Amino acid sequence: MDWSGLMPHVKTGFSGWIKCQAFDELEVQESASNWQSEMFFFESTSTVSYKSVGNDWFIFAQGLSEIEFEDICNKVINESIFNNADINEETLFSDIKKEITNLLLPGAIVFAIQAKLGRVVVLRDACGFLPIYYHFSQNTLVFSSNLETVRKNTQFSGVNTDKINEMLVYAHRTGKRTLWQNLNAISPGGVSVFTQDQLVVHQWLLTEKSQYSPELKSKFKSMTESAVLLEIKKAVDQALEPLENEPHVSVPCGGGVDSSFLGAYLAQRGQDVTFWCINQPDAPVSEDEWMKPLSKQLNIPCEYANLNKQFFLDNFLDRMEQSHQPMTGPNSVGGIYARKLALEAGDKVFISGEGADTVFGGLSPFARLMPMVRLFRMLSKLPKRLRMQLDRGIISEAAWVMDISQVAPTEDLSRIAMGDMERAELLAEVLDFPKGDSAIERYADIFSWIQIKEVPTGLNHIFFEKDEFEGGVTHYPFAHEALINLGLHLPYKYKVNDGHKKWLWRKFTSEYIGHDVAFRKKYAFPTLTHIWLEPSAKLLKGGFLQDLLCANVSSVFESLPKSDPARWTLLNIELWGRLHCLGQSKEQLLNTMMSA
Repeated sequence: MDWSGLMPHVKTGFSGWIKCQAFDELEVQESASNWQSEMFFFESTSTVSYKSVGNDWFIFAQGLSEIEFEDICNKVINESIFNNADINEETLFSDIKKEITNLLLPGAIVFAIQAKLGRVVVLRDACGFLPIYYHFSQNTLVFSSNLETVRKNTQFSGVNTDKINEMLVYAHRTGKRTLWQNLNAISPGGVSVFTQDQLVVHQWLLTEKSQYSPELKSKFKSMTESAVLLEIKKAVDQALEPLENEPHVSVPCGGGVDSSFLGAYLAQRGQDVTFWCINQPDAPVSEDEWMKPLSKQLNIPCEYANLNKQFFLDNFLDRMEQSHQPMTGPNSVGGIYARKLALEAGDKVFISGEGADTVFGGLSPFARLMPMVRLFRMLSKLPKRLRMQLDRGIISEAAWVMDISQVAPTEDLSRIAMGDMERAELLAEVLDFPKGDSAIERYADIFSWIQIKEVPTGLNHIFFEKDEFEGGVTHYPFAHEALINLGLHLPYKYKVNDGHKKWLWRKFTSEYIGHDVAFRKKYAFPTLTHIWLEPSAKLLKGGFLQDLLCANVSSVFESLPKSDPARWTLLNIELWGRLHCLGQSKEQLLNTMMSA
């Protein structure tokens, strides 16, 4: 195979190809960073576990200890279904989904090649920080953690316009398909099987029935608050074990409860810690006004990544050029700049608080369970026809006019997630959750489950991209199996209480960061990013999106309220399209945006 390999600017990642053709004998050539045979090639910049069994199974993994790797190898090899030539109608790992899910957390991937059947089994951890992009055609699988590497080694470059529409509706992209045609992603918490001359089999390891334990939920409900706090302490210690021997850890921190706690907890156990804060000195209120007293209170030094328009746009376009996909949101740009400065200062090991909201109940959907909302939800018991008329009476003028074009009412379209089949699949799953004895508990579980499924596929890859393109190693303690399993079974009363989300977590952290920091309301600092990006709207006129969608996108942009997130999405996709579809250079775009 004509293979150009992992892109040279990638600092952390893996890539390769596999021919899904039957081979009776294979000779594998090994080097420090790659393995090659007539059937496959695998390369990585990180530590890789490799094992061959009986000249039939050849297994590669990242993110697993020796014991975990042996365990996952045995579970794959002993799955009797893989003895069958056709597995399309079979349920994989039916009795051990939970065990495999736990093994793969917080960030493992596995490629298990079955040579004699021309098959490869790919598994990805449920939290999805380490992505797996791939293209599969003509019995050949091309894969990488780096999207550009897959693109450079395949011939497809068309755009999935429905994924652009998805971003406009939901403000982010999720699921197995990228914006590039025929370039897909293995789902976090999923297993995909590629077999010679067969359709790909995609199944979930992460299912409600395999992950939720009614017994464990009952146990937590019956425990005292102090006993649950002790369970949190045990889970946190387990999650932070990999960092025990790290002399220095950097914590990206904006003064939130999760990052503040991580810094304080590591410092109290004797480790050298530095906070890194993204700051906009020219904003009406800058984050250093919050971080300086916190740094002093916790006795942890804080360094600042001072962001201005030049640095913001430069790093924004840099990442978009490197990643070959639109940015997830403007707030992530400052983190890229902070990582660069931290590396220049000699920092190498980082820790992230990502996932704490999902684990402990800090999600925005929990606001839907407040008493006032539950009162209004009583209207959902009205007959459908009356609900439709009531809806048409209270929605905005724009929504009322657009309702004319809908063949079915919105509540019917929601069943197919406005045309997004992967979200519709998830909806069908969560609506099948058992009723139980508490509607609030059920909805809290549903909201948590949706976030566990959607956030990893739509958001978490951006955290890995800092390791991928800038360098360093990031740890994600809230993706550890101990904390994930605790969070899934934590009663609602410990998640939302006394007007606070993440209530029990805040109570736990208050011992380390103080009550005021732990319980203060989240404050959205005013940023200048919308001001820095707004003049670039002139690029929409006669631009990439206008040509692709055959619509006057510029006029749509101007009609949207200033606060509408769709304005950011339109600019985001326009710049992505100009870079990667129209072939405009980063320098050309930067000059235009800076002069606007």
